[in-house]
Amino acid sequence: MGMVKRKEALLISIRISFYQGEDEAGHVYLYIMTNDLNKRPFGFIEDLFVENWARGLGCGKKLMEELEKEAEKKDCYKIVGCFRNSKTGLIKFYKSLGYDCEYGREFRKDL
Repeated sequence: MGMVKRKEALLISIRISFYQGEDEAGHVYLYIMTNDLNKRPFGFIEDLFVENWARGLGCGKKLMEELEKEAEKKDCYKIVGCFRNSKTGLIKFYKSLGYDCEYGREFRKDL
């Protein structure tokens, strides 16, 4: 019978916010992660959110542009994320930014 070993790996969490005046209009998280399959890290997008009053003003696009700049600074070889299939507006949004929204599938188990 085999043995399981654990080793913690580096993870960086960066919260990027966009403000209109004094009010936060939106935010997104970029997680920088490593694995054994590539020497360079990759970025994971999580929790892109724009307030209802700020939607349609370019806040989401600006957040994603900043996220991509940060991922490039951290030498990421790719950026990945996930969204629910029912979020058709998000699919159009990510495609407009050059993301391949048909690349793979998310698998999930709620704990």
